[in-house]
Amino acid sequence: AAYSLGQVGARQALTSALLEGSESTCRAAAYGLAASGPEAAHHVLRLLKRHQSVPVQHLADLPQSSRLRRCSAFVLGECARPEPATILALGEALREEFCTE
Repeated sequence: AAYSLGQVGARQALTSALLEGSESTCRAAAYGLAASGPEAAHHVLRLLKRHQSVPVQHLADLPQSSRLRRCSAFVLGECARPEPATILALGEALREEFCTE
């Protein structure tokens, strides 16, 4: 179903699924976004930028934050063009992965 959503351009719904749901939902959304083409990178980059400045409040939030970064990295690796903004955002996501302040 996620591939079908990607093919019809339902990027916003798939991007939302990166934040909500289980590991399998997040992974399916990432595959759907990757299948939707390079335009998906813009949606994922916006999502990463919004969540980079949000501090992790509880230890229980770490898996979701990690999952978001991991799935986002997959999407960017699969469909993003190697533009400076993409590389910078991915680098920031990786740097922030281990910061909990």
